[in-house]
Amino acid sequence: MSEEVKSYTTHNYNAVDRQVHEMALREAEITRQLSIANGWRIVRVAGLALLAIGIFFLILAIAYRIAFPPEPMIDKEALHRHTAEAIPLHQHTQNPQSLEQKVASLQDKTENTGSGGKSNVIFFYRVPSDIIGFGNVNTRYHYENSQDENPEKWSCYVQRHHENRILAIELGAQQWGEQPVMDVSASADSGLSQEQAQSLFANKCLWGKV
Repeated sequence: MSEEVKSYTTHNYNAVDRQVHEMALREAEITRQLSIANGWRIVRVAGLALLAIGIFFLILAIAYRIAFPPEPMIDKEALHRHTAEAIPLHQHTQNPQSLEQKVASLQDKTENTGSGGKSNVIFFYRVPSDIIGFGNVNTRYHYENSQDENPEKWSCYVQRHHENRILAIELGAQQWGEQPVMDVSASADSGLSQEQAQSLFANKCLWGKV
């Protein structure tokens, strides 16, 4: 009796396994690239949103500045420095007298004439405006009485050269014991911008101490 011969068949799936593995790698790479692209898209959208918010607040700040302009700030150090360097407009001698000496001289003249010192006295002091087309910034010292030691008030204007004429553009005024008040119409139809008028008012006019 012959013995039955048993046979076995084996299959090699290595090629199929490699293909499946490569497909998995490709899917993973595609997924990674999509994640990166989505991340950059989110970053761009967030950046544009922040830029839009920044522009909005910038426009809002500009509109607020236009609607509510700040009060002019007076630099007291610059004020004292310009006061010390002020030059009288009218000099009758080569060695000009100080303001106190002029007042004393007027007092002597008043006493000699017997007018009782009841005369209005105005002294002018000037500093360059440093603005093209404009001349000096002149500050008036108003004395109600020639015997007064302190001015009753101050007023300030800048000269403008226009068509062979010299125009006086008022910048503001100050009463004794009060803060200077700027003339709001100083920059209207005068050729001065609001910033230039504020700068002249704060840094060139020789206001009194408060």
